[in-house]
Amino acid sequence: MKIATSFIQQFKTPFRDVLNIINQFQHSRKAVQSICGKLNLMKKEIQSFLLNDFLSEEGQDEINFRAPYFIAKKIFISHLDYEINANALNVNGQYVLQTEFELELDHNDPLSKDARFNDREVEGSFRVEINKDKTITLIHSDMSMG
Repeated sequence: MKIATSFIQQFKTPFRDVLNIINQFQHSRKAVQSICGKLNLMKKEIQSFLLNDFLSEEGQDEINFRAPYFIAKKIFISHLDYEINANALNVNGQYVLQTEFELELDHNDPLSKDARFNDREVEGSFRVEINKDKTITLIHSDMSMG
């Protein structure tokens, strides 16, 4: 495991090759988790993908259902659980999405200080699949108010 992790870290290994290396450990869930966890494999890409998904019309509808007139601002993911499956990497995790009020407020108006306009957090879980070409597909997502 350490050799595989070192090799991947030292060389700019293409993602498809990283998947092939991790695939060698497919029968050891602990090894797959250890390698991917140490590399923070695809973490930034998943965060970016999820944020873009929440900024889409469908994602915005999900947010508005729980917090009307709020839009996605920033997302943090954690508790990543990696699984290798043939030619794809499956990642389960948790997210916290920070949202902000979408309309411009007049800060001279005392009403603009009302708590209902404060930034809010939404949290949930997700599952994505990442193929050898680094294409991320959302398999599952849920959401609740934080």
